[in-house]
Amino acid sequence: MANQILRQRHAVLIGLTLILLIAAYLRFGAVNQTVVSNSLRADAGQYFSYAFNLKYRGVYSVARPVPHSHPRPDAYRSPGYPLFLAAFMGDVPPKFVGATPAKSSLDRIKLMLLRVTLVQAFLGLATVLFAFALFRQIVPPVWALAGALLVALSPHLVSMGTYILSESLYTFLCVLVMWLVAQTVRTKSFWVGALAGAVLAAGALTRPTLEYFILPLLVVWFLSGSERTRTRLVPAVLMGFVLVFSPWLVRNEISTGRLSDPRLAIATLQDGMYPDFMYHDITASFGHPDRFDPRSREIGASMNSVLHEIASRFEREPARELRWYLLGKPVTFFSWDIIAGEGDVFVYPVKASPYMDRPLFRATHAMMKGLRWPLVALCLIECASVWKRSHRDEPAASETMLVRRLLATLVLYYLVLHIVGAPYPRYNIPLLPFIFGLAMVPLLTAVRAVGRRYRSTASQPNAV
Repeated sequence: MANQILRQRHAVLIGLTLILLIAAYLRFGAVNQTVVSNSLRADAGQYFSYAFNLKYRGVYSVARPVPHSHPRPDAYRSPGYPLFLAAFMGDVPPKFVGATPAKSSLDRIKLMLLRVTLVQAFLGLATVLFAFALFRQIVPPVWALAGALLVALSPHLVSMGTYILSESLYTFLCVLVMWLVAQTVRTKSFWVGALAGAVLAAGALTRPTLEYFILPLLVVWFLSGSERTRTRLVPAVLMGFVLVFSPWLVRNEISTGRLSDPRLAIATLQDGMYPDFMYHDITASFGHPDRFDPRSREIGASMNSVLHEIASRFEREPARELRWYLLGKPVTFFSWDIIAGEGDVFVYPVKASPYMDRPLFRATHAMMKGLRWPLVALCLIECASVWKRSHRDEPAASETMLVRRLLATLVLYYLVLHIVGAPYPRYNIPLLPFIFGLAMVPLLTAVRAVGRRYRSTASQPNAV
Protein backbone atom coordinates (compact mmCIF):
# COMPACT_ATOMS: atom_id res chain seq x y z
CA MET A 1 0.00 0.00 0.00
CA ALA A 2 2.80 2.41 0.98
CA ASN A 3 4.68 1.59 -2.24
CA GLN A 4 1.57 2.28 -4.29
CA ILE A 5 1.08 5.70 -2.65
CA LEU A 6 4.76 6.49 -3.23
CA ARG A 7 4.49 5.53 -6.91
CA GLN A 8 1.40 7.72 -7.26
CA ARG A 9 3.23 10.67 -5.73
CA HIS A 10 6.18 10.14 -8.06
CA ALA A 11 3.83 10.00 -11.05
CA VAL A 12 2.15 13.25 -9.98
CA LEU A 13 5.53 14.92 -9.48
CA ILE A 14 6.67 13.82 -12.93
CA GLY A 15 3.42 15.05 -14.46
CA LEU A 16 3.70 18.43 -12.72
CA THR A 17 7.32 18.78 -13.83
CA LEU A 18 6.36 18.13 -17.46
CA ILE A 19 3.53 20.68 -17.23
CA LEU A 20 5.90 23.29 -15.81
CA LEU A 21 8.39 22.60 -18.61
CA ILE A 22 5.63 23.10 -21.19
CA ALA A 23 4.55 26.31 -19.42
CA ALA A 24 8.15 27.56 -19.39
CA TYR A 25 8.64 26.76 -23.10
CA LEU A 26 5.50 28.65 -24.07
CA ARG A 27 6.04 31.66 -21.81
CA PHE A 28 9.73 32.26 -22.38
CA GLY A 29 9.30 31.43 -26.07
CA ALA A 30 6.57 34.06 -26.32
CA VAL A 31 8.71 36.68 -24.56
CA ASN A 32 11.65 35.89 -26.84
CA GLN A 33 9.71 35.82 -30.11
CA THR A 34 6.96 38.41 -29.66
CA VAL A 35 7.58 41.92 -30.98
CA VAL A 36 5.01 44.39 -29.69
CA SER A 37 4.38 47.57 -31.65
CA ASN A 38 4.99 50.42 -29.23
CA SER A 39 5.05 48.58 -25.91
CA LEU A 40 4.39 51.74 -23.89
CA ARG A 41 1.13 52.89 -25.43
CA ALA A 42 -2.20 53.55 -23.67
CA ASP A 43 -2.47 51.74 -20.29
CA ALA A 44 1.14 50.53 -20.50
CA GLY A 45 2.35 54.10 -21.01
CA GLN A 46 0.43 55.23 -17.95
CA TYR A 47 1.90 52.45 -15.82
CA PHE A 48 5.38 53.44 -17.03
CA SER A 49 4.77 57.12 -16.20
CA TYR A 50 3.59 56.24 -12.70
CA ALA A 51 6.65 54.06 -12.09
CA PHE A 52 9.06 56.67 -13.52
CA ASN A 53 7.62 59.57 -11.52
CA LEU A 54 7.56 57.45 -8.38
CA LYS A 55 11.17 56.34 -8.83
CA TYR A 56 12.79 59.61 -9.86
CA ARG A 57 10.44 62.34 -8.60
CA GLY A 58 8.96 60.74 -5.52
CA VAL A 59 5.43 61.51 -6.74
CA TYR A 60 2.73 59.01 -7.69
CA SER A 61 1.43 60.65 -10.85
CA VAL A 62 0.35 59.67 -14.36
CA ALA A 63 1.90 62.84 -15.84
CA ARG A 64 4.32 62.21 -18.72
CA PRO A 65 7.96 62.06 -17.58
CA VAL A 66 9.40 65.23 -19.09
CA PRO A 67 12.37 67.30 -17.81
CA HIS A 68 11.92 69.94 -15.10
CA SER A 69 8.27 68.99 -14.57
CA HIS A 70 6.57 68.90 -11.18
CA PRO A 71 3.74 66.39 -11.58
CA ARG A 72 0.71 66.58 -9.35
CA PRO A 73 -0.14 63.45 -7.34
CA ASP A 74 -3.24 61.53 -8.40
CA ALA A 75 -5.02 58.24 -7.77
CA TYR A 76 -6.28 57.46 -11.27
CA ARG A 77 -4.67 54.00 -11.28
CA SER A 78 -3.94 51.68 -8.38
CA PRO A 79 -0.28 51.46 -7.34
CA GLY A 80 0.37 47.70 -7.43
CA TYR A 81 1.71 47.32 -10.96
CA PRO A 82 3.55 50.69 -11.04
CA LEU A 83 5.35 49.66 -7.84
CA PHE A 84 6.27 46.39 -9.56
CA LEU A 85 7.65 48.33 -12.57
CA ALA A 86 9.50 50.79 -10.34
CA ALA A 87 11.70 47.92 -9.16
CA PHE A 88 13.14 47.80 -12.71
CA MET A 89 13.49 51.55 -13.19
CA GLY A 90 17.19 51.51 -12.30
CA ASP A 91 17.76 50.61 -15.96
CA VAL A 92 16.11 53.81 -17.18
CA PRO A 93 18.15 57.04 -17.02
CA PRO A 94 16.61 59.84 -14.93
CA LYS A 95 17.11 62.25 -17.85
CA PHE A 96 14.78 60.20 -20.02
CA VAL A 97 12.45 62.45 -22.02
CA GLY A 98 9.19 60.83 -23.10
CA ALA A 99 8.97 62.54 -26.51
CA THR A 100 12.48 62.21 -27.96
CA PRO A 101 14.72 59.93 -25.87
CA ALA A 102 18.28 59.37 -27.00
CA LYS A 103 19.21 56.05 -28.60
CA SER A 104 21.13 54.99 -25.49
CA SER A 105 18.02 55.70 -23.42
CA LEU A 106 15.86 53.67 -25.80
CA ASP A 107 18.25 50.72 -25.54
CA ARG A 108 18.12 50.84 -21.77
CA ILE A 109 14.34 51.09 -21.82
CA LYS A 110 14.17 48.03 -24.10
CA LEU A 111 16.42 46.14 -21.69
CA MET A 112 14.19 47.15 -18.80
CA LEU A 113 11.07 45.98 -20.67
CA LEU A 114 12.73 42.66 -21.49
CA ARG A 115 13.52 42.10 -17.82
CA VAL A 116 9.95 42.92 -16.85
CA THR A 117 8.53 40.42 -19.34
CA LEU A 118 11.00 37.74 -18.26
CA VAL A 119 9.93 38.19 -14.63
CA GLN A 120 6.31 38.04 -15.79
CA ALA A 121 7.11 34.72 -17.48
CA PHE A 122 8.39 33.46 -14.11
CA LEU A 123 5.18 34.72 -12.51
CA GLY A 124 3.30 32.71 -15.14
CA LEU A 125 5.18 29.58 -14.06
CA ALA A 126 4.41 30.30 -10.42
CA THR A 127 0.76 30.74 -11.37
CA VAL A 128 0.70 27.24 -12.87
CA LEU A 129 2.35 25.79 -9.78
CA PHE A 130 0.00 27.46 -7.29
CA ALA A 131 -2.98 26.67 -9.51
CA PHE A 132 -2.13 22.98 -9.23
CA ALA A 133 -1.76 23.30 -5.45
CA LEU A 134 -5.14 25.07 -5.30
CA PHE A 135 -6.91 22.56 -7.56
CA ARG A 136 -5.51 19.78 -5.40
CA GLN A 137 -7.76 21.08 -2.60
CA ILE A 138 -10.93 20.34 -4.61
CA VAL A 139 -10.14 17.42 -6.96
CA PRO A 140 -7.81 14.37 -6.99
CA PRO A 141 -4.20 14.82 -8.22
CA VAL A 142 -4.78 13.67 -11.82
CA TRP A 143 -7.61 16.15 -12.26
CA ALA A 144 -5.58 18.88 -10.61
CA LEU A 145 -2.84 18.16 -13.15
CA ALA A 146 -5.39 18.45 -15.96
CA GLY A 147 -6.48 21.86 -14.68
CA ALA A 148 -2.87 23.00 -14.30
CA LEU A 149 -2.14 21.87 -17.87
CA LEU A 150 -4.95 24.09 -19.14
CA VAL A 151 -3.45 27.02 -17.22
CA ALA A 152 -0.06 26.25 -18.76
CA LEU A 153 -1.46 26.09 -22.30
CA SER A 154 -3.79 29.12 -22.18
CA PRO A 155 -2.73 31.49 -25.00
CA HIS A 156 -4.23 34.46 -23.17
CA LEU A 157 -2.16 33.82 -20.04
CA VAL A 158 0.95 33.26 -22.18
CA SER A 159 0.41 36.32 -24.37
CA MET A 160 -0.30 38.73 -21.49
CA GLY A 161 3.19 38.14 -20.15
CA THR A 162 4.65 39.87 -23.21
CA TYR A 163 2.90 43.18 -22.45
CA ILE A 164 3.67 45.88 -19.89
CA LEU A 165 0.25 45.34 -18.38
CA SER A 166 -0.94 44.20 -14.96
CA GLU A 167 -2.60 40.89 -15.94
CA SER A 168 0.38 38.59 -15.27
CA LEU A 169 1.06 40.00 -11.81
CA TYR A 170 -2.63 40.25 -10.98
CA THR A 171 -3.44 36.69 -12.08
CA PHE A 172 -0.58 35.36 -9.96
CA LEU A 173 -1.81 37.32 -6.93
CA CYS A 174 -5.39 36.07 -7.41
CA VAL A 175 -4.29 32.43 -7.58
CA LEU A 176 -1.93 32.92 -4.65
CA VAL A 177 -4.59 34.51 -2.45
CA MET A 178 -7.12 31.76 -3.16
CA TRP A 179 -4.48 29.12 -2.41
CA LEU A 180 -3.80 30.90 0.89
CA VAL A 181 -7.54 30.97 1.56
CA ALA A 182 -7.67 27.22 0.94
CA GLN A 183 -4.68 26.74 3.26
CA THR A 184 -6.44 28.79 5.93
CA VAL A 185 -9.51 26.56 5.61
CA ARG A 186 -7.32 23.48 5.95
CA THR A 187 -4.90 24.58 8.69
CA LYS A 188 -7.23 26.92 10.66
CA SER A 189 -4.19 29.17 11.11
CA PHE A 190 -4.83 32.79 12.15
CA TRP A 191 -1.57 33.97 10.55
CA VAL A 192 -2.15 32.19 7.24
CA GLY A 193 -5.56 33.90 7.19
CA ALA A 194 -3.95 37.27 7.87
CA LEU A 195 -1.47 36.63 5.05
CA ALA A 196 -4.37 35.73 2.74
CA GLY A 197 -6.00 39.06 3.57
CA ALA A 198 -2.75 40.93 2.95
CA VAL A 199 -2.25 39.30 -0.46
CA LEU A 200 -5.90 40.00 -1.30
CA ALA A 201 -5.20 43.67 -0.57
CA ALA A 202 -2.11 43.53 -2.79
CA GLY A 203 -4.31 42.15 -5.58
CA ALA A 204 -6.86 44.91 -5.00
CA LEU A 205 -4.05 47.48 -5.20
CA THR A 206 -3.03 45.95 -8.53
CA ARG A 207 -6.53 45.85 -10.03
CA PRO A 208 -9.24 47.84 -8.17
CA THR A 209 -12.04 45.48 -9.25
CA LEU A 210 -10.87 43.08 -6.53
CA GLU A 211 -11.17 45.51 -3.61
CA TYR A 212 -14.84 44.74 -2.91
CA PHE A 213 -14.35 40.97 -3.09
CA ILE A 214 -13.43 41.01 0.60
CA LEU A 215 -17.15 41.40 1.41
CA PRO A 216 -18.65 38.36 -0.41
CA LEU A 217 -15.58 36.30 0.46
CA LEU A 218 -16.01 36.85 4.19
CA VAL A 219 -19.82 36.58 4.10
CA VAL A 220 -19.71 33.18 2.37
CA TRP A 221 -16.90 32.03 4.64
CA PHE A 222 -18.76 33.20 7.73
CA LEU A 223 -22.02 31.48 6.72
CA SER A 224 -20.44 28.25 5.47
CA GLY A 225 -17.63 27.84 7.95
CA SER A 226 -17.34 26.55 11.50
CA GLU A 227 -17.57 28.49 14.76
CA ARG A 228 -13.79 28.90 14.71
CA THR A 229 -14.05 30.43 11.25
CA ARG A 230 -16.52 33.02 12.52
CA THR A 231 -14.54 33.99 15.60
CA ARG A 232 -10.92 33.64 14.45
CA LEU A 233 -10.31 33.15 10.72
CA VAL A 234 -12.66 35.72 9.20
CA PRO A 235 -11.27 38.47 11.50
CA ALA A 236 -7.73 37.39 10.55
CA VAL A 237 -8.40 37.82 6.82
CA LEU A 238 -10.09 41.16 7.42
CA MET A 239 -7.18 42.36 9.56
CA GLY A 240 -4.59 41.47 6.90
CA PHE A 241 -6.63 43.19 4.21
CA VAL A 242 -7.15 46.42 6.17
CA LEU A 243 -3.50 46.68 7.23
CA VAL A 244 -2.26 46.55 3.64
CA PHE A 245 -5.05 48.39 1.83
CA SER A 246 -5.75 51.28 4.23
CA PRO A 247 -2.41 53.14 3.68
CA TRP A 248 -3.44 53.69 0.05
CA LEU A 249 -6.71 55.31 1.16
CA VAL A 250 -4.90 57.49 3.71
CA ARG A 251 -2.38 58.57 1.07
CA ASN A 252 -5.18 59.48 -1.35
CA GLU A 253 -6.98 61.57 1.25
CA ILE A 254 -3.80 63.44 2.12
CA SER A 255 -2.45 63.89 -1.44
CA THR A 256 -5.62 64.32 -3.49
CA GLY A 257 -8.31 65.25 -0.98
CA ARG A 258 -10.44 62.14 -1.60
CA LEU A 259 -10.20 58.43 -0.91
CA SER A 260 -10.33 57.32 -4.55
CA ASP A 261 -10.60 58.60 -8.11
CA PRO A 262 -13.98 57.65 -9.62
CA ARG A 263 -13.02 58.19 -13.27
CA LEU A 264 -12.23 54.56 -14.07
CA ALA A 265 -15.45 53.37 -12.43
CA ILE A 266 -17.45 55.95 -14.40
CA ALA A 267 -15.75 54.91 -17.64
CA THR A 268 -16.48 51.23 -16.93
CA LEU A 269 -20.18 51.90 -16.38
CA GLN A 270 -20.34 54.11 -19.47
CA ASP A 271 -18.54 51.63 -21.75
CA GLY A 272 -20.85 48.86 -20.57
CA MET A 273 -24.13 50.67 -21.24
CA TYR A 274 -23.99 50.37 -25.06
CA PRO A 275 -25.71 47.14 -26.25
CA ASP A 276 -23.32 44.87 -28.15
CA PHE A 277 -20.56 47.42 -27.52
CA MET A 278 -21.83 49.60 -30.40
CA TYR A 279 -23.27 53.09 -30.65
CA HIS A 280 -26.63 52.85 -32.47
CA ASP A 281 -25.48 49.55 -34.05
CA ILE A 282 -22.74 51.32 -36.04
CA THR A 283 -20.23 48.58 -36.85
CA ALA A 284 -17.27 50.96 -36.85
CA SER A 285 -18.02 51.85 -33.23
CA PHE A 286 -17.62 48.27 -32.00
CA GLY A 287 -15.41 48.16 -28.92
CA HIS A 288 -15.29 51.94 -28.53
CA PRO A 289 -18.91 53.17 -28.67
CA ASP A 290 -18.25 56.16 -26.43
CA ARG A 291 -15.98 57.66 -29.10
CA PHE A 292 -18.94 57.85 -31.49
CA ASP A 293 -21.44 59.18 -28.97
CA PRO A 294 -21.65 63.00 -29.25
CA ARG A 295 -22.95 63.09 -25.67
CA SER A 296 -20.07 60.99 -24.32
CA ARG A 297 -18.44 63.78 -22.32
CA GLU A 298 -21.76 64.89 -20.87
CA ILE A 299 -22.69 61.32 -19.86
CA GLY A 300 -19.31 60.62 -18.28
CA ALA A 301 -19.11 63.90 -16.38
CA SER A 302 -19.96 62.27 -13.05
CA MET A 303 -21.22 59.09 -11.45
CA ASN A 304 -24.69 60.58 -11.16
CA SER A 305 -24.82 61.50 -14.85
CA VAL A 306 -23.81 58.04 -16.08
CA LEU A 307 -26.24 56.28 -13.71
CA HIS A 308 -29.02 58.64 -14.84
CA GLU A 309 -28.26 57.79 -18.49
CA ILE A 310 -28.37 54.04 -17.79
CA ALA A 311 -31.70 54.40 -15.98
CA SER A 312 -33.10 56.44 -18.89
CA ARG A 313 -32.09 53.74 -21.36
CA PHE A 314 -33.90 51.08 -19.32
CA GLU A 315 -37.01 53.25 -19.30
CA ARG A 316 -36.92 53.76 -23.09
CA GLU A 317 -35.97 50.23 -24.20
CA PRO A 318 -36.30 47.83 -21.25
CA ALA A 319 -36.34 44.64 -23.34
CA ARG A 320 -33.18 45.52 -25.25
CA GLU A 321 -31.32 46.65 -22.16
CA LEU A 322 -32.30 43.54 -20.19
CA ARG A 323 -31.19 41.32 -23.06
CA TRP A 324 -27.83 43.08 -23.17
CA TYR A 325 -27.26 43.09 -19.41
CA LEU A 326 -28.53 39.58 -18.59
CA LEU A 327 -27.49 37.67 -21.72
CA GLY A 328 -25.26 39.75 -23.96
CA LYS A 329 -22.87 40.84 -21.25
CA PRO A 330 -22.15 37.37 -19.77
CA VAL A 331 -21.59 35.93 -23.25
CA THR A 332 -19.33 38.83 -24.19
CA PHE A 333 -17.40 38.65 -20.93
CA PHE A 334 -16.50 34.98 -21.32
CA SER A 335 -15.79 35.16 -25.07
CA TRP A 336 -12.38 34.55 -26.62
CA ASP A 337 -11.43 37.65 -28.63
CA ILE A 338 -10.05 40.67 -26.82
CA ILE A 339 -12.44 43.38 -28.01
CA ALA A 340 -10.76 46.52 -26.69
CA GLY A 341 -7.47 45.70 -28.35
CA GLU A 342 -5.92 44.10 -31.40
CA GLY A 343 -8.16 41.01 -31.17
CA ASP A 344 -7.74 37.28 -30.60
CA VAL A 345 -5.22 37.01 -27.71
CA PHE A 346 -3.45 40.31 -28.43
CA VAL A 347 -4.09 43.59 -26.60
CA TYR A 348 -1.67 45.76 -28.61
CA PRO A 349 -0.60 45.09 -32.22
CA VAL A 350 2.36 42.75 -32.63
CA LYS A 351 4.86 42.63 -35.47
CA ALA A 352 5.75 39.04 -34.66
CA SER A 353 4.38 36.31 -32.39
CA PRO A 354 4.93 32.54 -32.14
CA TYR A 355 1.13 32.23 -32.27
CA MET A 356 1.39 33.33 -35.89
CA ASP A 357 3.83 30.74 -37.22
CA ARG A 358 5.06 28.21 -34.61
CA PRO A 359 3.25 24.83 -34.87
CA LEU A 360 3.08 24.07 -31.13
CA PHE A 361 1.80 27.54 -30.30
CA ARG A 362 -0.79 27.39 -33.07
CA ALA A 363 -1.91 23.90 -32.00
CA THR A 364 -2.37 24.90 -28.35
CA HIS A 365 -4.19 28.04 -29.48
CA ALA A 366 -6.65 26.02 -31.58
CA MET A 367 -7.19 23.47 -28.81
CA MET A 368 -7.82 26.05 -26.10
CA LYS A 369 -10.12 28.08 -28.34
CA GLY A 370 -12.18 24.96 -29.04
CA LEU A 371 -12.40 24.19 -25.32
CA ARG A 372 -13.34 27.72 -24.22
CA TRP A 373 -17.13 27.39 -24.11
CA PRO A 374 -17.26 23.79 -22.79
CA LEU A 375 -14.95 24.82 -19.94
CA VAL A 376 -16.95 27.97 -19.20
CA ALA A 377 -20.18 25.93 -19.20
CA LEU A 378 -18.70 23.34 -16.80
CA CYS A 379 -17.42 26.13 -14.54
CA LEU A 380 -20.84 27.79 -14.41
CA ILE A 381 -22.48 24.43 -13.65
CA GLU A 382 -20.14 24.09 -10.67
CA CYS A 383 -20.80 27.70 -9.61
CA ALA A 384 -24.54 26.92 -9.53
CA SER A 385 -24.47 23.44 -8.02
CA VAL A 386 -21.90 24.09 -5.28
CA TRP A 387 -24.51 25.82 -3.11
CA LYS A 388 -26.68 22.76 -2.56
CA ARG A 389 -26.35 21.21 0.86
CA SER A 390 -23.93 18.33 1.23
CA HIS A 391 -25.02 15.26 3.18
CA ARG A 392 -21.43 14.34 3.91
CA ASP A 393 -20.35 15.36 7.40
CA GLU A 394 -16.66 14.42 7.24
CA PRO A 395 -14.39 17.41 8.04
CA ALA A 396 -12.37 16.89 4.86
CA ALA A 397 -15.52 16.91 2.73
CA SER A 398 -16.86 20.08 4.37
CA GLU A 399 -13.49 21.83 3.92
CA THR A 400 -13.43 20.88 0.24
CA MET A 401 -16.96 22.18 -0.20
CA LEU A 402 -16.06 25.47 1.47
CA VAL A 403 -13.08 25.98 -0.84
CA ARG A 404 -15.25 25.21 -3.86
CA ARG A 405 -17.82 27.74 -2.68
CA LEU A 406 -15.19 30.42 -2.16
CA LEU A 407 -13.76 29.84 -5.64
CA ALA A 408 -17.27 29.96 -7.11
CA THR A 409 -17.86 33.19 -5.19
CA LEU A 410 -14.88 34.77 -6.95
CA VAL A 411 -16.13 33.79 -10.41
CA LEU A 412 -19.69 34.94 -9.67
CA TYR A 413 -18.40 38.19 -8.14
CA TYR A 414 -16.50 39.00 -11.32
CA LEU A 415 -19.42 38.04 -13.52
CA VAL A 416 -21.83 40.29 -11.62
CA LEU A 417 -19.28 43.11 -11.56
CA HIS A 418 -18.89 43.04 -15.34
CA ILE A 419 -22.61 42.64 -15.94
CA VAL A 420 -22.96 45.95 -14.14
CA GLY A 421 -19.92 47.47 -15.84
CA ALA A 422 -18.06 46.81 -19.08
CA PRO A 423 -17.78 43.09 -19.98
CA TYR A 424 -14.57 43.35 -22.00
CA PRO A 425 -13.21 39.79 -22.52
CA ARG A 426 -9.74 40.99 -21.49
CA TYR A 427 -11.08 41.21 -17.95
CA ASN A 428 -11.79 37.45 -17.85
CA ILE A 429 -8.10 36.57 -18.27
CA PRO A 430 -7.27 36.58 -14.52
CA LEU A 431 -10.29 34.30 -13.99
CA LEU A 432 -9.08 31.63 -16.42
CA PRO A 433 -7.21 29.52 -13.81
CA PHE A 434 -10.37 29.40 -11.67
CA ILE A 435 -12.57 28.59 -14.67
CA PHE A 436 -10.28 25.69 -15.56
CA GLY A 437 -10.07 24.41 -11.99
CA LEU A 438 -13.79 24.60 -11.24
CA ALA A 439 -14.59 22.97 -14.60
CA MET A 440 -12.78 19.85 -13.42
CA VAL A 441 -15.33 19.22 -10.63
CA PRO A 442 -18.48 18.50 -12.71
CA LEU A 443 -16.32 16.73 -15.29
CA LEU A 444 -14.98 14.45 -12.55
CA THR A 445 -18.52 13.90 -11.24
CA ALA A 446 -19.72 12.91 -14.71
CA VAL A 447 -16.81 10.50 -15.25
CA ARG A 448 -17.44 8.86 -11.88
CA ALA A 449 -21.16 8.53 -12.64
CA VAL A 450 -20.39 6.84 -15.97
CA GLY A 451 -17.90 4.56 -14.22
CA ARG A 452 -20.42 3.52 -11.58
CA ARG A 453 -23.04 2.85 -14.25
CA TYR A 454 -20.59 0.76 -16.26
CA ARG A 455 -19.55 -1.28 -13.21
CA SER A 456 -23.18 -1.80 -12.23
CA THR A 457 -24.05 -3.04 -15.72
CA ALA A 458 -20.99 -5.28 -15.89
CA SER A 459 -21.78 -6.89 -12.51
CA GLN A 460 -25.29 -7.92 -13.54
CA PRO A 461 -25.68 -11.53 -14.79
CA ASN A 462 -26.39 -11.91 -18.48
CA ALA A 463 -30.05 -12.37 -19.30
CA VAL A 464 -30.97 -15.90 -20.43
